[in-house]
Amino acid sequence: MLKIPWGGPFAGRGRWRGRLVFGRPGASAAAWAGSSRPTKGIAMTITYDVAGMTCGHCVASITAEVSKVEGVQAVQVDLKAGRVTVTSETPVDPGLVVVAVDAAGYAVTGLSS
Repeated sequence: MLKIPWGGPFAGRGRWRGRLVFGRPGASAAAWAGSSRPTKGIAMTITYDVAGMTCGHCVASITAEVSKVEGVQAVQVDLKAGRVTVTSETPVDPGLVVVAVDAAGYAVTGLSS
């Protein structure tokens, strides 16, 4: 079992047993050495034209489905304009967003400028 050489609050106890902890809970040697996790960058926004939205339930359905797509941070639905704006920090495959909107029962008709 790995322990912090100087002993520390997480050394060999509870859920942290067997982990090497550096300075904060959950930080590991991999995190310090450069892990394979994507780095956070500038937020990207893509707006889709969606047909068939008529009410608040439409907004809730689309928001729920598109929010499930990996990498999506925020979803804004403009009912009046018929647009869905998706914000993410990493590139999101537009095809996955189209499938999510389709799963909610609506159709993407194009990308807005």
